[in-house]
Amino acid sequence: MSKRVLYVLSVLILVTGIAQAKKSPQKQGMEIFQSKCQLCHVTHPVTPAERAKLLGPPIDEVMLRVKEKYPISENAVAFIVDYIFHPSIDKVLCPSIDTYGLMPSMAKKLSKKEAEAVAQMLFETFPVQKKRKNRKDDNVSVRGKSRDSSH
Repeated sequence: MSKRVLYVLSVLILVTGIAQAKKSPQKQGMEIFQSKCQLCHVTHPVTPAERAKLLGPPIDEVMLRVKEKYPISENAVAFIVDYIFHPSIDKVLCPSIDTYGLMPSMAKKLSKKEAEAVAQMLFETFPVQKKRKNRKDDNVSVRGKSRDSSH
């Protein structure tokens, strides 16, 4: 190969590497989510027929609950990262636990840095719908605790 071709290839590789390194944390988080989380947690509104086929609750529904309990970004991100690695019935926020069961740990599938990127992206991006419509499960109990704010 000529020196010129090698030079052009080197520049292309360098530029591609720099572009990859400059991906925003938001974009990195979304890419990780799409490759490792979206199989169970869809990001689009679902029909009743689709809901019956889901493996986990839609991420909008999850993030509505997370933001209700943890409205501050740092607290929500810490909760999400902890839940990703150590899910337990004591931490469940969604009544959909009865439908989908407990999420499996992702400790062997995600690094802490990846989990943090996903958690931050989730907090910044979801829910897409800002207000939850009154739904029949709003006052459903989780672990014996009423969702009704008067209790």
